[in-house]
Amino acid sequence: MNIDLHSITSISDPCLLPALRLYEQAFPPYEQMTPSFWIQNLLQLPEGRLSFTAALNQEDGDVVGMAIFEILRPAYRPPVAYLWYLCTRDDLRGLGVGAQIYQRLISQFFEDGIGAVVFEVERPDVAIAHGADSADLAARRIRWYQRNGARLLGNVDYLQHVDNGLQPTPMHLMIHSQEPLTPDEAFRILTEDAGLKAVAIGPLSLD
Repeated sequence: MNIDLHSITSISDPCLLPALRLYEQAFPPYEQMTPSFWIQNLLQLPEGRLSFTAALNQEDGDVVGMAIFEILRPAYRPPVAYLWYLCTRDDLRGLGVGAQIYQRLISQFFEDGIGAVVFEVERPDVAIAHGADSADLAARRIRWYQRNGARLLGNVDYLQHVDNGLQPTPMHLMIHSQEPLTPDEAFRILTEDAGLKAVAIGPLSLD
């Protein structure tokens, strides 16, 4: 399957509802923002800070995946892409669609001068509270991102704060950089450039 990346900039875009339905199906409730949050941000575009992207099957135009990201521009350093969410349809997992979406986004970011892409991933030791299958999925997701070029920053504490009224969730942090990074450089990008409130709890590592 070949895909096109389509930017959603209006609440009247026919791709919006399929993308939001996919979002609601793909992520656990404790990781989801409220629907009103997304509508509010879309109403603020182009002034809004988030970008909504639908991945479309070139053959029939169906929404097969989606991504939400933010471009952060720290002073005197290359911009950073903060990837909020990325998912594909359940029935297309394992067919390379997700990798195609991710690699297309990474290429787009780097061509636009983005220095690094950062994102959160669920921790298997936290996901186990929702069952062994959830923990296994979290571990497989981390390995998937690593196969696609991202690296996991080890020995940090980080809480994901989501605007949904639920308690913050401990998460792992990952980074995909144009240039090789040391663990300390990755930590600086995540905490200073991207503004994520992570705390080092031991010698940093990148895996």
